[in-house]
Amino acid sequence: MVRYWQIIKMLGVIIIPLFMAAIVGATGVSNLKSLTKQEFKIICEAKIKGDCSLLLAIAQAESSLNLEAKSHKDAYGIMQITQIGLKEAKNTCSYITTMRAEDLIKEPVENSMQIAHCLLVANANIMKASDVEPTLNLLIASYNAGVTRAIKKVKFGLDLPLETQQYVVKVIKYFGEALEESAEDFIENK
Repeated sequence: MVRYWQIIKMLGVIIIPLFMAAIVGATGVSNLKSLTKQEFKIICEAKIKGDCSLLLAIAQAESSLNLEAKSHKDAYGIMQITQIGLKEAKNTCSYITTMRAEDLIKEPVENSMQIAHCLLVANANIMKASDVEPTLNLLIASYNAGVTRAIKKVKFGLDLPLETQQYVVKVIKYFGEALEESAEDFIENK
C-alpha cells in the first residue's frame, strides 16, 4: 500500500515547492504549528538530499516537531537553533553564510534543517581533527551540549551533564523508530 507522503516524495521535485507554499503561505508565516514525521522527512530529504532519520529524531527530542517552539535558552523552531548555532553554521557551511536570523522566521523548516545538518557535519569534522571518533552518541551529545564538551568527555573522561545524557537516550529511541519506519517503507515499495 502506497501512502500519500510516499507519492509526494516520489514527485518531490514538482510537489515540494507547492507543499512548502501551502505550509508557509504567501506571508512567510507558517500556517501550521507542527509537522508530522512524514512531512518532516519529505521536506528534509528534499532539502538535504539524503536520509533525515537522525535530524527527525533530534527534532522530535528538541521540539516535538513544533514549528513555533522556543526554549528558555533562546533556541528557536523545530530544530531549536540558537544564535550561537547559527553563527557556528555560518562559519562552517558556505550555503549558510548568507542566512540571517530573519531567515529562520521566513523559512523556519527548511533553514533550521540545513543549519542542524551543517552543525552535525561540522561537529563530526571537529571531532576527527581532535582525534576523537565521532560516534552516534557523541554527535547527538554535541548537538545538545556543544562539541567542546563532547570532546572533553572522551579525552578527559568527564561526564556529560545529566540533561545531555537523558537527551542522548531520547534521541537514540526516536532514531531507532525512524529507521524502523524507513525500513518498513523500503520493504513496502519493493
